[in-house]
Amino acid sequence: MTRLLDVAEHVLGQARTTQALTTTAIGTAVLAPLIVRLSGWAGLAGVLAVLVVLAAGSLWSMRLELEVRYVPVTLAAFVVYAAASIVWSRYPGAAVGGALELLAFGLLGAYIALARDISQIVRAFGGVLRLVLAGSFVVEMLLGVVLDMPLPELGVHGNLIRLGPVQGLMGRAELLGIVAVLALVTFVVELRMRSMALWPGLAWVAGAVAALLLSRSAMAVVLALVAIAAYGALAFIRAAPAPERTSRQVAVAIGAVAVAVVGYAARWPIVSALGGTTEALYRLDVWRQVLALQRVQSQWLEGRGFVGRWNLDVAPYSEIANVQSRQVVDASNAYIDALVQVGALGFAILLLALAAATGRSWLLASRKRSVVYVWPAVVLAVMVASGLATSIMLFELGWLLVVVCAVKASHQLSWRSALDVRPPAG
Repeated sequence: MTRLLDVAEHVLGQARTTQALTTTAIGTAVLAPLIVRLSGWAGLAGVLAVLVVLAAGSLWSMRLELEVRYVPVTLAAFVVYAAASIVWSRYPGAAVGGALELLAFGLLGAYIALARDISQIVRAFGGVLRLVLAGSFVVEMLLGVVLDMPLPELGVHGNLIRLGPVQGLMGRAELLGIVAVLALVTFVVELRMRSMALWPGLAWVAGAVAALLLSRSAMAVVLALVAIAAYGALAFIRAAPAPERTSRQVAVAIGAVAVAVVGYAARWPIVSALGGTTEALYRLDVWRQVLALQRVQSQWLEGRGFVGRWNLDVAPYSEIANVQSRQVVDASNAYIDALVQVGALGFAILLLALAAATGRSWLLASRKRSVVYVWPAVVLAVMVASGLATSIMLFELGWLLVVVCAVKASHQLSWRSALDVRPPAG
């Protein structure tokens, strides 16, 4: 038995095993909606259970090399609070499922961040996203052009010949749009890292843009603009000599506030220009109903219990399962969802965790010479912005990305060095 454990520890500690586990964990997070459609929640739970056990064994085999103290306290506190909400939840069964999924994807995200360096993480995400985009185009070509028929089991409507909206392997057009934005950011960084040849890299960038446009998601287009703005702002800061970077940081912060104010004031003309009026009205209707429930609930401080993606078999989610003839799977706003599920206390912890992770990632990207450090900062900016129109940040791919970026930033930059105006080497 001891011999078998030694062999297992040796295998799980190999670089190839770590690489395979990283790629599989990312693929599971990206394709979680597809896994649920094909095999149900039990299928996803089984995959996650195996991955968590293997990742735990891999971490144990590398225990002498790891520094787990860099896991952010606020992020861990949010997971602990979400798990604790089972105690006072009125739907403990659903809360157990939500907390376990949050913990599983959180552990996998921490594993990826601790076991791989930042360039390896970017390449792993790039490889998975290329496969997902290629698979999505193949499915849409087959169903939308060759057969010209929908496939409800996959959530594909076969609209490629009509130039969208397409759903691909994600089952929902807006999810495909978000994946396309993340792919665009990742492919550009890979090109700058020179981990991809120029022409194949440009072809993949074009593929990501095509997927974004074919999804016809106004929200995804806005997220792409956020990504471009964040990338441009970081390029502006990084180009300055070290003594001038603080002033440029302040200028970027003021500019971001100004753009946010103008964007909010002109939100409806912008939404109309992007063709997202119907999408926006749907979200407003969902928010109105969710907030109405929040106002009358007695558990506003501690929340109703964390479930992540909604369980439509329990109240209050069963009460607003359909809006405008569409099935509601979340509050279409991560912040409203968090406020309902974990209350004001959990909401405050989540905001602190996001602020700490975003601040660290931004400072790291501003100071490090390697362009690879731009990736977590831009990805977190996209995730934080996506929280205003979708709840993906609280589960599956969105939560995995938040954990990976937060843990990696905490590992690379402590607050003591973050407050030091001298840029670190690298």
